Amino acid sequence: MNPKERYINTIIDILNKKYGKSSNQRKDYELFASVLGYATEKVGPELVNIYGIEDHSDLYYEIINKFVRDNYGDGNNALPGDRIRLINMPDDPNPIEPNTKGTVIRIITIPSYSEDHLSVKWDNGRGLQLIVGIDEFQVIEEDKKNNFKQ
Repeated sequence: MNPKERYINTIIDILNKKYGKSSNQRKDYELFASVLGYATEKVGPELVNIYGIEDHSDLYYEIINKFVRDNYGDGNNALPGDRIRLINMPDDPNPIEPNTKGTVIRIITIPSYSEDHLSVKWDNGRGLQLIVGIDEFQVIEEDKKNNFKQ
């Protein structure tokens, strides 16, 4: 592990202990918008004010990205930019075929149903969203870029 990775992991360990789902038994850590909002409201200011990391820098977004990945759902949920493989769409009358691959474009939280929908650019050209927790998929390649940089 290089010094930058060690530095990031040290900060992430501290932030996860302070703000992460293991120390804050918040049900809303299951919803992407809640985790991203918490990262923006709590983690972001601490990165700037405590650790002296430049606001909206590449390092800032790299740490935000890792915090969200660690704390969203079970820690294995797909994030924007990730490549996924569909396993099963049990409730759709015209599902995407199993084993189809695609790239997650964005995540839409539907608060009234307490669920997240993944907008996916499927390799076969289809445009059907996945419902996290109902449709089954596997992350096959994590996007290591700063997927929350605006």
